[in-house]
Amino acid sequence: MSFWDKVKLDLSWYNIRNGVPTVPRGGKGKLLMLTVRQALKSEAFHAVLLFRLCSYFHSKRIKILTFYYSNRLRRRYGSTIAHTADIAGGLRLPHPYGLVIGGKIKIGTMTTIGQHVTLGGNFGKMKDNRSVPVIGDWCFICAGAVVAGPITVGNDVIIGANSTVSKDIPDHAIAGGNPCAVSKIKEITLEDQRNKILHARYFGYPEEFVNSFIR
Repeated sequence: MSFWDKVKLDLSWYNIRNGVPTVPRGGKGKLLMLTVRQALKSEAFHAVLLFRLCSYFHSKRIKILTFYYSNRLRRRYGSTIAHTADIAGGLRLPHPYGLVIGGKIKIGTMTTIGQHVTLGGNFGKMKDNRSVPVIGDWCFICAGAVVAGPITVGNDVIIGANSTVSKDIPDHAIAGGNPCAVSKIKEITLEDQRNKILHARYFGYPEEFVNSFIR
């Protein structure tokens, strides 16, 4: 997914139609105007944009701009998001303060992360050649949560505030506590899955995102 594809999905949280985050239409000129306008209006989007720019310039190996945008994010919001974190489009940071997101963490599409959340390693524990979490699509990680170690958080998961997660969480779970435990698994029918696919196509999501609903 390119830089602009990710930004489009990030912007969709600020373009709600019929209760659904909707990808903005138009070419790069219109998208650039929307990006600048939203960055001036919203701290939440501004913080996400700083990370996107940091990650983009890291991919282009322009170290001075990588450092500049990373430093802006840290000084303005007190948040550290590693430029090597693999965060898909649709990132939402409603209150972008006090975040710590470590390097090489993988976060899926349309994920919301609350303030003072920590995502990182767990004293060097390793699994499948990794030491950090993998987080699925459409997750909501509430304020103060800690997700640590080489664990997997499934799709459509809600993690409660101030939870400490050190074990895998399955798809569609609602979990919380310290230590974190699954309190409920949401029931998802075939009709729900079909509606998600139809909505994703109608509201302009990229095909690779639509295909993520097809299991």
